[in-house]
Amino acid sequence: SWVRVSGEIQLPVKSLNYRMIWVEDLEEYDYERATIVDAFPPYPEEAMLAGHRPDDPRAQSVGMEVAGDIRKDPWRDGDSSYTGPQRTEFAQTFTIEQPCTVHRIEVFLNDSEGAYAIRKPVRLRIVKLSEDGLPTEDQVVGADGFAATEADSRYWRYRLFELLQSKIFAPGRYAIVFSKPAEDPSEFFHAKFPVVKADKLPGEYLATREHPARDDGGFSWTKASDRVICFGIYGHEQPAE
Repeated sequence: SWVRVSGEIQLPVKSLNYRMIWVEDLEEYDYERATIVDAFPPYPEEAMLAGHRPDDPRAQSVGMEVAGDIRKDPWRDGDSSYTGPQRTEFAQTFTIEQPCTVHRIEVFLNDSEGAYAIRKPVRLRIVKLSEDGLPTEDQVVGADGFAATEADSRYWRYRLFELLQSKIFAPGRYAIVFSKPAEDPSEFFHAKFPVVKADKLPGEYLATREHPARDDGGFSWTKASDRVICFGIYGHEQPAE
């Protein structure tokens, strides 16, 4: 609702995603005949730009994906090749069909027990895909581009990952990469994501990789074309010119 103001206004702003409007001091007669709608056209409605977001993902689930610790010691302590805890990360592909502005990602997940508020939460970044459809190191939004979150093992729910600043995306293929820093090597801690059949989101898939890898020392991605997680990319489509 509108509130009449005659003095200076100071408002706290959570992030750069908020919209600034101009308010004029109008007399009652002027206010009644002011065309507010013409002066401030409606903000475009938020839309889910990509993803598959069912209300109850576990009803469709065919398995589980994890980001985080998977083994205490990938090879024996004291061995010259010992590198500490082994962990896994994965990527979910998505497609942007037309120019848009993205400001939030919602992902259905839960954390390992005992994780609430004291452990390191899963981190996201958005990257471009290579010609063979695998994630690259070409970041569109880095992990530090998202607002801070906390680990929470109490509920299965859609977790919100807000961009600190809205990002314009050109049409193309991208991936959300989920990772979690290794913690206590004597514990296993990870974020858990129910997966559904890939036909729920045609053309999209997961890719996984382990850290460290025994092969050539590189961290290579492997496609998992039969499944996807439950998520939504939210923002505003750019109006047609």
